[in-house]
Amino acid sequence: MTTTRLALKIAMATDQISPYPTAIQQQDNSQILDNFTLWRSGTLASRPAASVTTPGVYYWVTDTNGIYFNTGTTWQASLQVFAGTEAARPAATFNDRALYRATDSGAIYLSDGTNWTTLVGSRGSSIVSTAQATSSAAYTTLATPDQVSNVNLPTGGLIEVAYQARWTMTSAGSSQAAVFLGANQTQIQGFDGSTRGPLATAAYNLQTSAQVLYSWGGGLASSNSAALYTADASTGQGIGYQNVNGAMGLLLGAASVFFGGGLNDTAGVSAVAQSGPMWIFADAGTYTVSIKFQTSNTITVQDRRLYVKVLPFS
Repeated sequence: MTTTRLALKIAMATDQISPYPTAIQQQDNSQILDNFTLWRSGTLASRPAASVTTPGVYYWVTDTNGIYFNTGTTWQASLQVFAGTEAARPAATFNDRALYRATDSGAIYLSDGTNWTTLVGSRGSSIVSTAQATSSAAYTTLATPDQVSNVNLPTGGLIEVAYQARWTMTSAGSSQAAVFLGANQTQIQGFDGSTRGPLATAAYNLQTSAQVLYSWGGGLASSNSAALYTADASTGQGIGYQNVNGAMGLLLGAASVFFGGGLNDTAGVSAVAQSGPMWIFADAGTYTVSIKFQTSNTITVQDRRLYVKVLPFS
């Protein structure tokens, strides 16, 4: 006869044995050893009370994937780490004290057995150096989109977007570029001469020479200079644009605006130094963040850098 877990041999009454092992069997030492196995498993309903199980034992709950440690008086949930896509992340009730890493968004979540708390927000980037063009009169992405998908925004969180590129029109006209959250162009509070309130915001370019397209707190803006801007540095460069005379061009609602100085590098009131990320608030959900373009002729864009990160505050 053997024990149920470690298969320790137990003497039977009919066995031909000496008195010594008989005494061991009478003290049930084999059963004590059997109960002292460090790992046990079964459903949550079949888990025995901690008080009747040897302290120090781990129990794997097969129907919830939970792992518990026996302190001698209670079962204490142990931290576990899982990974998978955002879509495959189970309900937080499936396991207390679990960490889940979303492989498609980079987010990390902690379960308390009831809710998931976002510890590290979704993040991603899109770096495209080659030049691509569009002649679309309606907002569209380029052939290789500047976009980051599976951006999971929790309640109360922000999406941080930083972008930079160089863009050039083939002939005189105008071009716009904007940050989109899904199908929606991002907005900021403003006044365009007729409307006060949230207005669509976009970079605005009138030049046929290569201009700097960059992010700032209100979305995207562009340099507007008759001169050509050259390729980026590879030894360390900040996102943004600054010109002691030039202007930042943007479209706010129905109004084109040039801030900071004069068009075509003419002397202005102050230097242009508006740059950095845009912080976006929205309803909780999963989004695709992209940069879209529209133009009155053909626009070519190169040296594109998009960085997206969720800032959780829960």
